Amino acid sequence: MHIRPASPEDFDAITRISDSTNLLHHHALPELFLHPENIGDTSDFWFDHLPTEDQLFLVAENAEGIVGFITAKISENHAIPYFTADKICRIGTIAVSENQQRKGTGSKLMKAAEDWARQRDAKQIHLTVMNFNQGALAFYEHSGYGLLSKTMAKSL
Repeated sequence: MHIRPASPEDFDAITRISDSTNLLHHHALPELFLHPENIGDTSDFWFDHLPTEDQLFLVAENAEGIVGFITAKISENHAIPYFTADKICRIGTIAVSENQQRKGTGSKLMKAAEDWARQRDAKQIHLTVMNFNQGALAFYEHSGYGLLSKTMAKSL
């Protein structure tokens, strides 16, 4: 397993993995997530996530090709006077091919993101996970993440 920065040449594989994950989200919350067939071209979206000094985009690659990816970004609070201005790493997306789940790929991607965040003096890592996604919740809890807040919704 090799973890490396993503490049535009990886977008097709990233999109396949993302579409598979998004389909699970669509089935659970069709009022929020589009079916992958209705999404269209996502190249510009992924291009905007390519690595910069404060932005991370890594892929996990093995003999089969790209089998997972993670995006993250460092931010600092300067707008809300009640919060500290500490650097925080925010995981945008992490996704692993279904046939590679529970084989350590996600853990390696998370460790790489955590190492990257530490190198940039981030004090915490935040991420959002959908409540229905019990597998992801278990993965994050096993990785040492805990509940920070809850986002609640109501249909109108």
